[in-house]
Amino acid sequence: MSAPTGSQSPTTPGNWPTDTFSGEVKELFFNGESLKVLHQPAASSDGDSLVYFRRSDVISAGNLFSTVSYPVIDSEKGGSFQGVIDGLNRMLDLAVPEHEHDSQLSRIPGFRR
Repeated sequence: MSAPTGSQSPTTPGNWPTDTFSGEVKELFFNGESLKVLHQPAASSDGDSLVYFRRSDVISAGNLFSTVSYPVIDSEKGGSFQGVIDGLNRMLDLAVPEHEHDSQLSRIPGFRR
């Protein structure tokens, strides 16, 4: 969102996020639902997160998961092949409930234009 010293940011400061987190997990309650935002380091970049909507049983995977192509790994921004594998395994851990009963969990992939 920011830019190197002497360059203008492509995003105006008024459009920057106002609620961020620096740890591995952030839990929120929004619109009557509990959410878990899980930072997945070194996946497609160093800023990937999974969002798990607990009541709806949905995972929003962003750029970590795609149904139409291989994941794009931006190594210049901290991404790695092993990080993508770790992130996909983390999605599986969320998607497969304890005691191995059938889950109706939905996974929402990212998309690229």
